Amino acid sequence: MLKIFKHDLFVCVVITAVVMLSEFALGRPFFGAGLSSVNSQAQKALVFQGAVVRSGDQLLLRDTMGEEFLLDSMEQAEQYLGKTVTITGRLDDESGFLRVVQIEPGT
Repeated sequence: MLKIFKHDLFVCVVITAVVMLSEFALGRPFFGAGLSSVNSQAQKALVFQGAVVRSGDQLLLRDTMGEEFLLDSMEQAEQYLGKTVTITGRLDDESGFLRVVQIEPGT
């Protein structure tokens, strides 16, 4: 009886190991799955200051350090083109966009 139990336990461990290794190899680990989407949704809005500039057909925020952020709300930002603004928003790491919550004239 004990021998059967050990064999069954061994088989379960081997199957679990194979499944976990397969998931890691495919880039879809069980542990921590979905945490990045939860973290990005829970990310607090940040305040950015800079000028709204055009690059091709995109509007960007160029901050005081020269870093540029793609704006997801071109309709809101269009009226501030060439002007200094303060933008409250969230950085979307996946798309690279600054998700605009609010745009105000800069000081």
